[in-house]
Amino acid sequence: MNEISTNQAYRFGEFTLDPARAALFRGDEEVRLRQRTFEVLTYLVHNSDRLVSKQELFERIWGDVAVTDDSLVQCLVEIRKALGDDQDRIKTVRGRGYLFEGALPAGYSPPPPSEPVPDRAGPAAWSRIARYPFLLFFVLVVVIAGSGAWLFVRNRMPPQMSTLAVLPFTHTSAGDPSGLSGGLHEEVVSALGQIDPERLRVLSRRSTVAYVAIGKSAAQIGRDLGADYLVEGVIHELDAKWHITFSVVNVRDQAQVWSERFDRDRSTLLYLQTELARAVAQQIRLRLSAMQDQVLVRRQARNPQAYEHYLRGRLLSAKPTRAALFAAINEYKQATALDPGYALAYAGLADAYSVLPIASDMPSLEVAQHAREAAMHAVRADGLLAEAHAALGWQEFWLGWNWPSAEASLRRATALDPNYANGRRWLGHVLSNSGRHSEALAEMARARELDPFSPLMHMVSAQAAYNSRDFAAAERHARQSIAIDPNFWAGHITLGQALAGQRRFKEALSAVSEGVRLTGTGGVLRGYVLGLMGRREEARQLLQDFEQTTRLVPPYHVAIVNAGLQDASGVFAALERAYAMRDVNLVFLPVDPRLDPFRADPRFQSLLDRCGFTRKR
Repeated sequence: MNEISTNQAYRFGEFTLDPARAALFRGDEEVRLRQRTFEVLTYLVHNSDRLVSKQELFERIWGDVAVTDDSLVQCLVEIRKALGDDQDRIKTVRGRGYLFEGALPAGYSPPPPSEPVPDRAGPAAWSRIARYPFLLFFVLVVVIAGSGAWLFVRNRMPPQMSTLAVLPFTHTSAGDPSGLSGGLHEEVVSALGQIDPERLRVLSRRSTVAYVAIGKSAAQIGRDLGADYLVEGVIHELDAKWHITFSVVNVRDQAQVWSERFDRDRSTLLYLQTELARAVAQQIRLRLSAMQDQVLVRRQARNPQAYEHYLRGRLLSAKPTRAALFAAINEYKQATALDPGYALAYAGLADAYSVLPIASDMPSLEVAQHAREAAMHAVRADGLLAEAHAALGWQEFWLGWNWPSAEASLRRATALDPNYANGRRWLGHVLSNSGRHSEALAEMARARELDPFSPLMHMVSAQAAYNSRDFAAAERHARQSIAIDPNFWAGHITLGQALAGQRRFKEALSAVSEGVRLTGTGGVLRGYVLGLMGRREEARQLLQDFEQTTRLVPPYHVAIVNAGLQDASGVFAALERAYAMRDVNLVFLPVDPRLDPFRADPRFQSLLDRCGFTRKR
């Protein structure tokens, strides 16, 4: 380490820095740091309470060795992680450098305080009060009571909540050469959601993707999204280098409150979201606690290539088709092979496996074990990661059919990250299918606050309202889903479902036909409605088509068409086949209004018991 010859030990808080022994101690316990990280800390401590520029640090620590900014950034990340609750001693002065505060030489004692200058009025006033003890007592009571009342009120005042939206990043290069910017946007949204969930709500990516090159002002976008701050990012890729400029805009006056450029190569891109979250927190006057900062650090991959595979997997997972999900699974597997402790990648892998039987004709028995193993890997790798517990809860709901366990995991996830919209959506799903409708609808309302422009959120809200037999509310949510994205096929299917619940059969068939046109699925609801309308031959023809196709048709769908035909034998025969193959659609058995005419049959209760859906919490 260049030009740091002192062997002087320093103390700050509960830490002691001993250059002679090249060690940092917390009390009697040594805190291990990499050599270069220790050198950076020593130089900052040795120059405590003096602003040290970035260039000075490079010259004194690295000398003539050519390094990028990321080498220093990584050292600072490791120092802050080591200091934990004391990390605020390192101040980042934007554009100027770094300031370490409050380090004193070991053995140093501050001088005794100088004699105060007497206040001429003070002693006389107090001597007069002293003559009347009851007056002194009265003053003390008033002061103490007033302080207590203020603390009581302050501690019960709800923290002021701000809303932040991260707009899709602008990519200046032709297309997206690396294919990573979409995944990076998702991960930045998740990282910013960790800042201060009690005072900052971060909108989900799905609610901001509509604002790609839309030409609206910050004020207009902010009003649309209900956001107080916007984060904008411009990415320029050149020769495997990423030059990213982030800015924060105050929606109220459209003023840019902060902007900074981050230069990254592939090896240091993984540190970006942590540094950005810290910078944004500082600019909007929020404080990252030690635990929140540690969560940010733990989210990081330890391998740059693993991080790239994870980002691609995350983007592919947003496209719920069989091909996209298998591609996502491949990316996540490569990420975990390169970084076996990468909890986020394991959580993504578990989610992709869990969605496969829902979004395609993949039998659940072929993926259930893979989903559970990946979710358990995620929880073991990082027990404080919301996505890990959510992944475990999601597969327990769809594939494991252990709903008390699913609810417990999802509540843990939402407690760890109240801004995790998917966790709240999944919890709402579990509560709805458990028949706890008021709780489910409240949870879905929270999910929509975090993701107000997601057609998926409104579609699931429509399903929850339908399960509660509030068909009018289900129709409203389904129409909102379609208004956001007219090509979202599931919105049309849930609209048809809600209309059928109101016995508006012609309108229901029209809505279902649009869903079928968009995706080729939805025939089951069409068959159900045809049966209720008395068009029995058309419904039976659909059942014959199901039998002749080479594609896997979930037996639960066959049961629903038979329900429209009021054929109890056909319903229960299909439900038994669904149980034998662990058809994921059976999770709707406890609440599906289409099966209400058959609930009094003892066979129905027997099936609920065997599935475990009547298991007590």
